[in-house]
Amino acid sequence: MTAYFIKKGIAKLTNAYRRLPVRPFRKFFRKIYLKYAENKMLENRVVVAKRGGIKYRLDLSNSQDNEVYYDGCFEPTVVKIIQKYVKPGMTVFDIGAHAGGHTLRLAKLVGAEGKVIAVEPDQTPLLKFKDNLRL
Repeated sequence: MTAYFIKKGIAKLTNAYRRLPVRPFRKFFRKIYLKYAENKMLENRVVVAKRGGIKYRLDLSNSQDNEVYYDGCFEPTVVKIIQKYVKPGMTVFDIGAHAGGHTLRLAKLVGAEGKVIAVEPDQTPLLKFKDNLRL
C-alpha cells in the first residue's frame, strides 16, 4: 500500500473519530494524527533524499516521488524484476525514463562496465531527470 493511500485513510479515520461522542485511545490516536500532520507539512516541498543508495530530488506533492520518499521505491514489483535480471556489465534501455527512478537503479546495477540508455521525450520530467543525474 502506498503512503498516499495510507495518508488518505488516516485522514478519513481522523474525521470519523472526531465525530464520536466518546473518544477512547485518545493518546494513541493523537500520535497518529501528529505523524499525519507532520507528513502533511512536507507536501508541496522539494527535498533531496537518499533511497537505496541513490540520491533523488523529490517533490512530495508528486505521487511517484512521494512513494519513493516514504516507501523507498516506485513500482516495487518492477524494482524486484530489475534487481533479479539486471547484472553488472549489461546494456539496458529505459524507454519513458520519466524522472529517472528506475534509470538510476539500473545504472547502479550495471556498474561502470555497463550502459543504461534512457529515453524521455517529455520536457518537464526530463529536467527533473537531469537534476537527479547530477545528484
